[in-house]
Amino acid sequence: MEYDKVDDVLVIRFSQAEITDPACVRKVFEQSVVEKKEKKLVVDLSAIESLDSTGIGLLVSGHVLACIEQAKLVVAGAKDRIRELLKMTNLDTLLTLCPTVAEAVKAF
Repeated sequence: MEYDKVDDVLVIRFSQAEITDPACVRKVFEQSVVEKKEKKLVVDLSAIESLDSTGIGLLVSGHVLACIEQAKLVVAGAKDRIRELLKMTNLDTLLTLCPTVAEAVKAF
């Protein structure tokens, strides 16, 4: 995974393999939000071709953890197929979705 900092926003880019690894994703969210006290996170899904129930659950877990820690998580760059999946599961009403990282950074 890759990290980038845009102003005060932490951008996290997962690979396809990483997004489906619960231990990896949880560790990233816990380190970022709990340990490092990041308050603004963007999860960049532009490299992700598909998302299964594990990946969806991990995004929701990240969102919940961010809320508990008074932080905000925004999802950026999701391909149409993933956006439709999030819409079908009504997660588009829970998660903030932006087409690009630049727009996600502005969403704060």
